[in-house]
Amino acid sequence: MRTYRSKQYGFEIDIPPKWSFPRGEPVKGQHGASIGFIYSDTKESFNIVFGWIIPEPLEQTEREFKRYAQEKQYTDLEFGRITVGHVDHVTARYRMTKRDWMKKYLIVFGETEYAMTVGCSDQQVFEEREQVWDGIAGSFRLITPTKPVTTSSKIDRMMEAAKFAKRGHAHFRAGRYQKALKEFRMGMPVTHEFPWNFFGASMTLMQMVEKGHVPEDQILATILEAENFLKICLLIDPRHWVS
Repeated sequence: MRTYRSKQYGFEIDIPPKWSFPRGEPVKGQHGASIGFIYSDTKESFNIVFGWIIPEPLEQTEREFKRYAQEKQYTDLEFGRITVGHVDHVTARYRMTKRDWMKKYLIVFGETEYAMTVGCSDQQVFEEREQVWDGIAGSFRLITPTKPVTTSSKIDRMMEAAKFAKRGHAHFRAGRYQKALKEFRMGMPVTHEFPWNFFGASMTLMQMVEKGHVPEDQILATILEAENFLKICLLIDPRHWVS
């Protein structure tokens, strides 16, 4: 096995010698950062997407992924557990299409989720390689980042997040829902102590559904996402949202 190490994000994982290393550091995207590995001989793909999450019981993680899988019309869904870092985490086996067999490892440490997804287009290969994939996911471990992370005060983070919320609200009032949603989403990672970007995104998504701006086949997923943002508001500041 070879070890892939991300000094920037502070983790490492062991992969088979024939798997290709990604070039450079993980790529930042809307839902976090991601890296991918490929083994062309068996057409395997393995990627990790990681970003902020509010920790929740494993059973709740299963319920939310089940709803997501139903919306995406995944089939043959089976849940399991894997121990990583002396902690149990959720795994899910499923068919994404008639040809694609997938397994997902939802690894959570603190307030960061490392969602690992591996799959191939051959069921026999899937059955033969699953134990190898389990070993790869189980080798995941956190390391101390080489570069110290610069932190800001809580009030600075709140003020910065409020800027996004203010711009998002202005777009929302003007009916520019896509722009509003973009501002709210950009404000979410600034701090997990400020609920208004999550609330704004939830209200925007529901307004888009009500106004007919969401395709019919995406309505359920949009509503579920809006509900999840409201749940985050409740977790951040339960006294404000519960009378």
